[in-house]
Amino acid sequence: MAESTWLTVEEYAALKRRSKWTIYRHIKQGLIPGAEQVVEHGEIRIPVPASVA
Repeated sequence: MAESTWLTVEEYAALKRRSKWTIYRHIKQGLIPGAEQVVEHGEIRIPVPASVA
């Protein structure tokens, strides 16, 4: 199976060793480029290239 090109907030937080609440705050402040909410009140996805930097 092909590797996913998107991370959940929880996966991104684990990768960066930060709490998921810090990641949510960074998304709201626009510090994580490319993060998007797929549907209203739904899960937020973060593209892998943004997480590698």
